[in-house]
Amino acid sequence: MQYSKVNQRALLGAGSGNFGGPFQALLQQAANIPLNELRDYNSIYQDFNGYYGGYTPNPFYIMNNENNNAKIDNVLGAIELEIKPVEYVSLMARAGTNFTLTSINLESPKFAYPKSSASGIGRYVEEYEKNNQLTLDFIANFNKEIVKNLNLSLTGGYNFQDVRLNSLQSSTQNGLVIPGFYDLSNSKDRPFVDNEGERRRLYGVYGNLLLGYKNMLFAEYSARNDWSSTLPADNN
Repeated sequence: MQYSKVNQRALLGAGSGNFGGPFQALLQQAANIPLNELRDYNSIYQDFNGYYGGYTPNPFYIMNNENNNAKIDNVLGAIELEIKPVEYVSLMARAGTNFTLTSINLESPKFAYPKSSASGIGRYVEEYEKNNQLTLDFIANFNKEIVKNLNLSLTGGYNFQDVRLNSLQSSTQNGLVIPGFYDLSNSKDRPFVDNEGERRRLYGVYGNLLLGYKNMLFAEYSARNDWSSTLPADNN
């Protein structure tokens, strides 16, 4: 059994292709203005009224207010049982699960620079996702020298996979009403909500036959057939 938890913050719109992002804002700065002076974006020289950028916002304001916050909880579990009723026969049962809960909040500020065209209407997004993957295996193996110098190995198995995914996404529409208040109730228009569910199943049986003569010559045959819920019933 293994458990992991991840808390991370990323910056939205940080790519070079986003003109309103911090990277492009840094490129637009005057060469005679030290960048460290921009850090205090609440000062009278770097706030919305004092900042001199004509087309882009203060990059440090964007870096501190554009947020992509994610929390991920993951549980991995596995159990295996093997018995050998006789020396040349082994039976194994194995189960594994991978369960993940993901919560994401996206925050984009509402702002406007009166002396430039830089502005943002604001946005808030909530995403929740639950993902559970279950795998079961049952394997039987026969391995014995049936006659002198001739060894026979037979393997048969059953595999079951079940994947369930549920997600919920909601976001504000056409901007925020109150700057700095990130909640769906602060949406200018009716918030968008979307709920999705998905389930996939797969059943598989397989077998393998191996004949070996003096560990020098071998003949082998393998076969497997799967039935998947994602395929049409008459083509499975």
